[in-house]
Amino acid sequence: MLRLVFILCLLFTAPTVQGQEAPVVEAGRRAQVESARAAPEFDVTRNELDVLRTLAGVGVQLTPAETLELARQALWRGLSIEAEVALASLDANSDPLLAEPANARMWTMARTEAAKDRQGVLERDVAFISAGRSFRADAAVPVAESFLSMGEHLRAIEILRTALASEHLSGNLRASARLSLCRALLAAGRATEARWELENFPAAPPVYDVLVQAWLTVAVDAEQAAATSDPSSPPPP
Repeated sequence: MLRLVFILCLLFTAPTVQGQEAPVVEAGRRAQVESARAAPEFDVTRNELDVLRTLAGVGVQLTPAETLELARQALWRGLSIEAEVALASLDANSDPLLAEPANARMWTMARTEAAKDRQGVLERDVAFISAGRSFRADAAVPVAESFLSMGEHLRAIEILRTALASEHLSGNLRASARLSLCRALLAAGRATEARWELENFPAAPPVYDVLVQAWLTVAVDAEQAAATSDPSSPPPP
C-alpha cells in the first residue's frame, strides 16, 4: 500500500509554473517514511539512522537538525566518513548550527576520524574482519557502509553480501545491513538487483516494513529510468 502511495504521488502530481506541487510530494514522502517511527519496537538508537537515510534516499531535503542527528548517529556507529559527508553539506551552506560548540567539535571529530579511515584504518579493519576462522559479520557492516560513503560501491556490495551470508547478525543489524546492500546496489546502477532484494526482503523488525517499501519505490523508478535509456535490462540475481 505504501509503495502505491509513493507511485501515485509521483505519477499524478505534476509540477506547476509556481512549483507549488513539489513541496506537496516531498511532504507526502516525508510523512510515509516518518511513519516508521510509530512502528512497534522502534528504537532511536537502532533505527533512526536508517529512517534519516531513507528520507534522504526518497528525495526529502533533510533539515539542518536532521543532518546533525544523522551525523551523530553515524559517528556513534563508527561511520566517520558518512558523518563527514553529512556535515560537509552544512559547512558548504555556512549553516549557523555547525558553529555551535558541540556541533563544531563533532565536525572536527568527523573530519579527523574520516581522514584516518581513508588513510589506512578501513583497510586494517578489512584485514581484521577477515582474519581467523570466522568472518566477523557484525564488524563488517560499518566497514562496508564506510566504503559506500566513499563511493566504493562494489566493495561495499561484496562485504555486505558476505556479512549477510553469516548467521551472526541480529535482527536489526541484519535488516539494516540488507537495506545498506540495496542502497549500494542502487548507487552502483544495479536497480534490478536492488528491486529483487527489496521484494524478497526477509522478515525483519516492523520499522523496516515502511523503509523497505520506500526504497522499493526508488528502485522501481531507477529501473524504469534505466530501461528507458537502455532497453536491455539485466535479469534478477
